[in-house]
Amino acid sequence: MPEPSLGRRHTLPVTARHRSGLLLDGGAFGEVLLPKRYVPAGLEPGGEIEVFLSLDSEDRPVATTETPLAMAGEFALLKVAATSRIGAFLDWGMPKDLFLPFGAQARRVKAGDEELVYVHVDPVSGRLLASAKLDRFVAGEAPPGVRGGNRVSLLIADQTDIGLRAIVDDRYWG
Repeated sequence: MPEPSLGRRHTLPVTARHRSGLLLDGGAFGEVLLPKRYVPAGLEPGGEIEVFLSLDSEDRPVATTETPLAMAGEFALLKVAATSRIGAFLDWGMPKDLFLPFGAQARRVKAGDEELVYVHVDPVSGRLLASAKLDRFVAGEAPPGVRGGNRVSLLIADQTDIGLRAIVDDRYWG
């Protein structure tokens, strides 16, 4: 089993019951709570469940059976739910909105805007964040071996004077 990481889905073993739900084996995170509202009927210690790992309001790892619109390491076009004096909050399909700090904004956004962002775990705070400064996460050149005629996935990022700019295979500009 690969080591669990924040911002991704993992199948984790149930280790114990807890008054607030079930405890899951989160590997290096230790025991991770799956709150009661997400516990399916019949799931007991010794079983396994697929969950998404994030942090609660006190920066403790927590599990949910919900799936966000984008996970860590992915790009997505997300709607700005609200703004504050420290940044913006994006609706990513989870109960707690995803934070887009001012320093990670390519332009100032307002509630109702849609913004193409990259979801990642911040190396300093360890929290899940969004960034609209895509060049930090997209390579300028294709890796060796990619040639015309290869099948790739495209995410249209913007329109330029000479055409469309796309993220190819979630890794490089095209």
